[in-house]
Amino acid sequence: MRHHHQRQQVRPRVEPEKRIRHRERELKGDHLRPALRLQIRERLELLRRTHADPRTGEPGHLQTAVLPWGGVCAIPQFINTYDTDDSRYQDNYIKGQQYTAEGDSIYGTMGDFTGKPLSYRNYLPGVDISDEVDGFRLGKFEIAMGATNRLSNDWPLFRYADILLMKAESLLRTGHADDAAVIVTQVRQRDFKTNPAKATVTGAQLLGGSSYDYGLRNHLTTTTEGGGDVQYGRMLDELGWEFCQEARRRTDMVRFGVFTKNPGSPTPPTATTGPYIPYPAPRSPKTRTSPKTPATPTNSIHQKTTI
Repeated sequence: MRHHHQRQQVRPRVEPEKRIRHRERELKGDHLRPALRLQIRERLELLRRTHADPRTGEPGHLQTAVLPWGGVCAIPQFINTYDTDDSRYQDNYIKGQQYTAEGDSIYGTMGDFTGKPLSYRNYLPGVDISDEVDGFRLGKFEIAMGATNRLSNDWPLFRYADILLMKAESLLRTGHADDAAVIVTQVRQRDFKTNPAKATVTGAQLLGGSSYDYGLRNHLTTTTEGGGDVQYGRMLDELGWEFCQEARRRTDMVRFGVFTKNPGSPTPPTATTGPYIPYPAPRSPKTRTSPKTPATPTNSIHQKTTI
C-alpha cells in the first residue's frame, strides 16, 4: 500500500533586518495599548542585540545560531528577602562560580561571557534579554550526575512543615499571633543552626507586612507596588522561604490577596482578575429539594474546599 504524504508547508524566513524595521514601524502607531507597546519594545531590543543593526551594520553581541536560554532562575526581588544566614538561601540555589565534578572552573560559552568564569549572579535585566550568568538557578532538589531535562526526582507533596505552618497561619488569622510565632520559630530553628537567635520570630512580626519589594523590574520598566502593606505579609514571606520550588506559591498569593500585585510579570494585572483567580467557584443559591427529585446517590463524590 502506498501512503501519500502531504508536503509540509514551510513559512518563508523573514530576514532580521526586515523584522527590526517592522517592529520600529509598529512603535510609531498611536493606537497601541501600553502593555502591547512594552512587548514590542522588548522584542525589538532583543532583535537588535541578536542581529546586525540595519541602519549602522553593526552586529549584535549575541551572535549565535540558536538564541541562548540560560534556564529557569530566581527573581532577584525574592532572593533579596532572604537572610543570608538562612540555610534555605545557602542550599536551595545554584549561585556563584560553577565547577566540574573534578573541581575545575567552568567557563561561559555564550555572548559577552564566552571564556569568562561561569559565576551565577543575583541580577536579571529581563527574561528576554539576560546573559548566561544572570540569575540564581533553582537547586533545591538534587540533580543526579549525567541527568538530562527528564528528571525523576522524588517530589514532596505534603511535608510536616506544611502542617505546622498551616496551624500557625490559622492561629494568626484568629487572633493568636504569639502562639503562631512559636510554631514558625520551631520551623525556622532547622534553618539557622549557625545563628540560632535569628530563628526566633514574634507575633508582632507575623502581623506586619511583607519584605518583598513588589513591582516590575527589567531593562525597560521599573514599578514599585509596595509590600509592607500586605496583611500578614511576614507570614507570607515565611511560606515563600520554606516552600519555594514546591509549586504552591500561586495559591498562597491568592489567599493573602497579593496575586494581582506585580512581582515581575511583563503585563501589569488589571481589575479583571476572574480568569486568573478561578476559585472558589461561585455557588448557586440553595433550593429546597422537590419530593419528585431523586436523591443524590450515596456513592457520589463531593469536593468541598475550606480555608
